[in-house]
Amino acid sequence: MQKVKDLVVYQAALSNLYKVYLLALKHPLLSKDYALRDQLKRAALSVTLNIVEGFATSKKQFAYYLLIAIGSANEVLILLEIIQKIYAIDTSELYEEYLFLAKRLSILRRKILTS
Repeated sequence: MQKVKDLVVYQAALSNLYKVYLLALKHPLLSKDYALRDQLKRAALSVTLNIVEGFATSKKQFAYYLLIAIGSANEVLILLEIIQKIYAIDTSELYEEYLFLAKRLSILRRKILTS
């Protein structure tokens, strides 16, 4: 694998990032909650950027960056739960996509650490 764009986890993270931004822009209630909206966007961006940044480093460093990306994906998960409970916005589909992404990141990290 020579390009980060070839990584399935990168493609999924980028796709999910777009969906987070659309969610933040689409719902008037959420668009007024600047703190929650911005934290959600920052966490989603962090997932993608840590994959990209880590890919350009050593295997050991990449595994570390993937750990950060996993943490950020988990942060997105809790923020989506909060949004669903407070604003009654259905975030279940995006939640499942981030849950799946976090699992894939963990699998990739494990493969890197054991190779």
